Amino acid sequence: MENEITNKNKKTIIFGIIFLILILIGSTYAFFTYSKSSQAFVLTSNKIKAIFTAGTNTIEFGNAYPISDNYAISNLDKLTYLDFTVSGEVNDPNQSITYEIYLTEESGNTLSNEYVKVYLTDNNNKKIESEYNPTAYANLGYTTYPNSPNGRLVYKGNGLGNFSHDYRLYIWLDSSYEQNTVSQSFKFKVNLYAYNDVDKTLKAAFMNSLEEHTTDTCKTNVVEDGITYISGTKDCIDFNYVWYSGKLWRIIAIYPDGTMKMITDDVMTTIAFNSNADNGTVNFYTDENTKSYMYQWLNEDFLDTLYNYENVIVTDSKWNATRSNSTSTKLPETTMITASVGLLNSYEYYKSYQNTDYSNGYLNINYSWWLLNPYSFSYVWNVTNNGTRQINSNPSDSYGTRPSINLKSTIPLLGGTGSKEDPYMIIGDKEQATPNTTLLNTRTSGEYVTFNNELYRIVSIENGTTKLN
Repeated sequence: MENEITNKNKKTIIFGIIFLILILIGSTYAFFTYSKSSQAFVLTSNKIKAIFTAGTNTIEFGNAYPISDNYAISNLDKLTYLDFTVSGEVNDPNQSITYEIYLTEESGNTLSNEYVKVYLTDNNNKKIESEYNPTAYANLGYTTYPNSPNGRLVYKGNGLGNFSHDYRLYIWLDSSYEQNTVSQSFKFKVNLYAYNDVDKTLKAAFMNSLEEHTTDTCKTNVVEDGITYISGTKDCIDFNYVWYSGKLWRIIAIYPDGTMKMITDDVMTTIAFNSNADNGTVNFYTDENTKSYMYQWLNEDFLDTLYNYENVIVTDSKWNATRSNSTSTKLPETTMITASVGLLNSYEYYKSYQNTDYSNGYLNINYSWWLLNPYSFSYVWNVTNNGTRQINSNPSDSYGTRPSINLKSTIPLLGGTGSKEDPYMIIGDKEQATPNTTLLNTRTSGEYVTFNNELYRIVSIENGTTKLN
């Protein structure tokens, strides 16, 4: 069963299928039937498609007794489910499709929705997100679809470029249901609501905020060759914070293609840039056989801590690692490295305080940290703890590391104002943990947590064990 929409106006699209659950205690059987219903609105130059897969239009299972969540998850192969795929094409690089899978209850139900458990996985029975545990229909949140204010949200996802996501929806009767001799039924629709809006991207929100914060007393940016560098004092630059993968980042530049370069707000580790002495060891990356310690840590260790990074960051970013002994001269594109994660180079750091001085620049955190490019054949640039850049950094010395990534231009904004206390949140990242209810081994390496009234950072999560520091 397939619905598809391709058109040229901005608005929404909604698909639906109907489940009819008949709880027949006498015969201990439940029958599921479904039928298609749809209303179509339009998406700007984009396309989204929903395919629902089932062998017949009647799904039947036996022994429909109330069961616990633990039993259900341990026996998913014994439960009835619905497989469906959401796919689409986003042609405009400044847009993305955000979609919500939500449920709408039909009238005339005799079974209370508090007993209907809903559980969404991919089609390999893997939980879509750590937060999406089995939930009673009555406890689900609400969709943002304005024409369905009572619709219950199962999942919010997003699509960038060409995308396809497989889902499997399970339903069962909760163990709290008390069996009796009265047959009861529950009927609801499974709907897909989708929308796209350029104004809902992180880029659009940030550019609006940048304009609002630029005043006669606060110079907040420098534009050069179409690149907007965020430049200014700590007091003026307080609106470029982004929360992603359990880490706080700062936007430092917007490029003509809409991508945004970010750097972590704090150091993530302290390591040597590379081994000592020999000519060439100052290079970030030469080839697969000659990779610095820094390159390996950033792209083979740190990268794995970034959630859903294939859909969030530019994995083939170009990094300018050209050797230079100048503090303020634009780097020629002599040594360009392709990598998912890099560092700021000496010129990019200079641009961050061009509107002020190095000690007052917003990237000065009073800690020493590495930059990307060499100063000479023997030394690498770094930032000292007072914000200056020193030239006598042997690559075998240990300094802080502040990874840098490039966000895709189409990343949708989930919320936030960009301040440190209320950073921008993006769709495609894990949602914030719920205090006292979210398991630590479902979170992300690098994320801050509170344990025994002390602030810790998650070092790693391996085999279900979480290490804190």
